[in-house]
Amino acid sequence: MGKQVAFVLSTEDHARLKRLSASMDRTYSQTVALALRRLEESDQPAASGVASEGLAYAQLHPDQRRAWRSKMRQLRASGLSFGEISRQLYRDHGLCGLDRLPLNPSSIRSACAL
Repeated sequence: MGKQVAFVLSTEDHARLKRLSASMDRTYSQTVALALRRLEESDQPAASGVASEGLAYAQLHPDQRRAWRSKMRQLRASGLSFGEISRQLYRDHGLCGLDRLPLNPSSIRSACAL
């Protein structure tokens, strides 16, 4: 059995934790533990609060976004849900939102509709 920890998050950070946990189908504690492991593995002496890794979809050139939309449509046609597409693209390619978290499933749905 693990240790229980209590801490206070800002409203924005709580929303981020909630969304990330849901997109990865993990509990809050699993998400926090994963973040701690990744932070430790990154060998960064201090956290800046902003991840430098990841491919922010909104910052891509329109041609690159078009290619990603095509990939999203392919994955959707293969039967994946919008949430599964978000998780797969984040896990396999680092495709994320400006907050460096997996894209919101509604963003995937919108991109597939374009």
